[in-house]
Amino acid sequence: MRRSATVRCRRRRARCAGLGLLLSSLVAPSPGLAATDPALATARLWSGFDRVMATWAGFESGDASAADTTLALRRQHRELRQLVGALEPADATPIGAARAEALDLGRAIASVAYILLTVGEFHELMGPQTNQIGEATDQLLSAKRLIEEIGARRAGRAAGLSGRPLAADADSEYVFVLLIDTLRADHVGAYGYPRPTTPNIDRLARQGVLVERVTSQSSLTNTSVASLLTGLYPTSHRMVGKKSWLWRKNLVDELRRGGYATGAVSANPIITRAEHFDHGFDSFEELAWCRSAVVLEETRRWFDRARETSRRVFTYVHLMDPHDIYFPPSPYLEKFSGARAFRAAAYWIDWMIENEFPALAAEHPECAFDPGREKWGEPELVLACLSKAGEGIDLSLADIENLIDRYDGEIAYADAQIGRFVEYLERIGVLPRSTIVVVSDHGEAFFEHNRLRHGRELYQTQVRVPLIVWRGGGRLAPRRVTGSRQVVDVMPSLFEMLGLRLREEVHGRSLFGDAPSDPRAYSMSWNGRELAQRKHVELSAVASDSWKYIEVLDGTEGSRIREELYDLQADPKEVREVSARRPRKLEQFRGELAQWRENTSVSASPEIGAPISDGQRERLRALGYVD
Repeated sequence: MRRSATVRCRRRRARCAGLGLLLSSLVAPSPGLAATDPALATARLWSGFDRVMATWAGFESGDASAADTTLALRRQHRELRQLVGALEPADATPIGAARAEALDLGRAIASVAYILLTVGEFHELMGPQTNQIGEATDQLLSAKRLIEEIGARRAGRAAGLSGRPLAADADSEYVFVLLIDTLRADHVGAYGYPRPTTPNIDRLARQGVLVERVTSQSSLTNTSVASLLTGLYPTSHRMVGKKSWLWRKNLVDELRRGGYATGAVSANPIITRAEHFDHGFDSFEELAWCRSAVVLEETRRWFDRARETSRRVFTYVHLMDPHDIYFPPSPYLEKFSGARAFRAAAYWIDWMIENEFPALAAEHPECAFDPGREKWGEPELVLACLSKAGEGIDLSLADIENLIDRYDGEIAYADAQIGRFVEYLERIGVLPRSTIVVVSDHGEAFFEHNRLRHGRELYQTQVRVPLIVWRGGGRLAPRRVTGSRQVVDVMPSLFEMLGLRLREEVHGRSLFGDAPSDPRAYSMSWNGRELAQRKHVELSAVASDSWKYIEVLDGTEGSRIREELYDLQADPKEVREVSARRPRKLEQFRGELAQWRENTSVSASPEIGAPISDGQRERLRALGYVD
């Protein structure tokens, strides 16, 4: 039933993208909204909020279609953004309390309109499938929180912001770690990608430090982010899905001890307080699945508040846009694909490979191979076999290309919002005293090894991530860092840059110190899957500049299932496994991985390492991290 419903939805979407979405591009902005008088602006904002909520109520009651709802919400959101733009000063000139309050209110109302617009677009393009997608409905929780705040503001029970903060002085220091979930390094312009996905990030890279080869400690988000914040390998912090985080504090605690106000805004549903990621943060906002526009708007509001009481502010921002299902808002949906057609969902194709492919050989002998170990160079054959799994299924490389187009659109959208955020920092006069880090938790597979998404493997597509460090005021000379580096190096690098001392030993090392002569990078995944045997496996990898070794262990027994060795210089796409031809190199890296595991492993005590709860399991399942 699931497959046939998906196919019907996909066919309908391929025939028409929705008249409402097509016509929306022709709607002209409403005139007469450039009012800067706070009282008039506030009245218009409340009126706009009422129209937005009435539009959404019509959709929920069934009186309006998804197409009509998205058309109206897009127009209303544009009008709200115009009014907010009129309230924003063109420079760093301080504004009065009444105007600051109206501006803050307008941003919150515009965020609600944007969240509801995104949900409406999901309903329009995904049809009956929407109920299966947490991205659509989970955003309503964030909208509800903002609606309650707006209601309190309307009733006069909530105090607004005070006057706009003054520009930074010579003692100020503002640090922003912008993590873009699921961003592959090779889809960033600064790393050689030919498409214009990241003009704003590329500008930061040209003016800052770009690290050429960065390995994430995991192809899974919670494990990778734990390594980022602690500077420790997963074998030590133990955020590995089946256990709770062993370490009750992280390096953000040290920043707070060093005088920094610390805040986080997370759109990832497992980077939350419940998962222990709030340690060390004065403020931790959860905006599950929200768009970058909403997340960075909340970041602005936190930053404006923090600067009222602290000259030093550290902010971690977790953006979620490039994560599947790759549904960027218009016009980014059409930016690279040239069409609105939503051909297929990555999670659906991957589900087919895991659950349908093993049974195909009985009726189709040409499909009697393991797609996880064979035919990596023949994706057309694998897709043709999947098309035999049910009536009406017709998968081709065009479906994979469409996924990549939409993924790139998501990256371009997130990049545009980062550009707006940097402009905001410049407008209020704090950019010269700001440090911006752009990084990712892991990459994404697009059928390079007949798999999609992430978390199941440790190939370069899933563990090579971008890392860019930019510092205002000419305080960091532009350069490119060569050699293998890791996500665990980010926080130690920041500490050295900020002149802070690390009180505890970490595994990461600063990017600005002497580079190791023969660097190694380590990663792991606790969520692997052997397709032919349908067996849960755990993977670990060690890589140098030239070689990479992957060990696959039985997830239950711990015994070794297989080993893989790749010559990254001659075979950067990891398609030719050479362990049989290079036994000495295999033995060397096998020993290095075993030594790493022995030196860094810490066993969680029963009091700390509790099994995951039902709620945690559901959040992990929504991301495809547990079955």
